[in-house]
Amino acid sequence: MTASHALSQLSYSPKIFLTYQMLNDKVNMLLT
Repeated sequence: MTASHALSQLSYSPKIFLTYQMLNDKVNMLLT
């Protein structure tokens, strides 16, 4: 999967994108 393909998939699924961002924020908090 290319980056552009992933971005197009995310643009179709804003809920998935928001969930990914929320999880990413939590991972960053755990790592720091």
